[in-house]
Amino acid sequence: MTDHDQLLFPHSERVEYGHNPLKQVVCQLRFPTYLPIGEHRPTAFQERLYADFPKLEERAVQRVELPPLEALSLMGPGAFQGLATTREYTFANSDERWRVGLTDSFVALSTTEYRRWDAFKSKLTAVLAALTSAYPIPFFTRVGLRYVDVIDRSALGLRRKSWAKLLARHILGELSNGLVERAALSARRELVLELPAGGLVRVVHGFQGAGRGAARTAPYVLDADFYAEGSFGAEEALASCDRFREEAGNAFRWWTTSTLREALEAVPVQQEGR
Repeated sequence: MTDHDQLLFPHSERVEYGHNPLKQVVCQLRFPTYLPIGEHRPTAFQERLYADFPKLEERAVQRVELPPLEALSLMGPGAFQGLATTREYTFANSDERWRVGLTDSFVALSTTEYRRWDAFKSKLTAVLAALTSAYPIPFFTRVGLRYVDVIDRSALGLRRKSWAKLLARHILGELSNGLVERAALSARRELVLELPAGGLVRVVHGFQGAGRGAARTAPYVLDADFYAEGSFGAEEALASCDRFREEAGNAFRWWTTSTLREALEAVPVQQEGR
């Protein structure tokens, strides 16, 4: 468990939601480019994950390779026209709600049916084991964990509730004023915060409306992307993800009111919860 003094957002009891607002959770780990992944099909990697992720898609992608900074002034306008091409592989489960992405510079796990951290971490651990056993990855250079929550008042039977009744005033800003909410056609805020134990979180939140009354009908999105850069072994990367998960859960509960959490059917759970 993370020391509460090393957390940015106030600690609160973990819960699980009957009406889960999470639309997507993504964990991406970057590593120094290993060209054989892009040049040869990752058969050994697939073999280790095939039972859980039997579906495969692959496509060509382009990777921009920037020249050294001191060379930029000597390069002409066509300097970036030649891009390196590699392969991106996506492995999915039977209903495609869980996916693993692999290129020559990153591996990622994503899901649209996130329920509990222990289930997500179990799959993530298996993915990292498959990667490090199939390839000589020396370390990870970036660890990221992203949570995207979507609050749809209509779906929750809360259309008549103002956002100020559902989201905390310290996240809503001007929208906490009823006159502003009724007049708002769209709203978007972005901030990047430093985490006490290392790393950053980029928070983008708001709604994209369409015409008068948009604030009443458009869902509100809370997108929190936690990440750290450096040199991480597999265990260190997982430990960072544990910390990011704890920050993400605390943040969501700090941003929301008891009225919204009640509508989401929040139930206290053990430490493995969100």
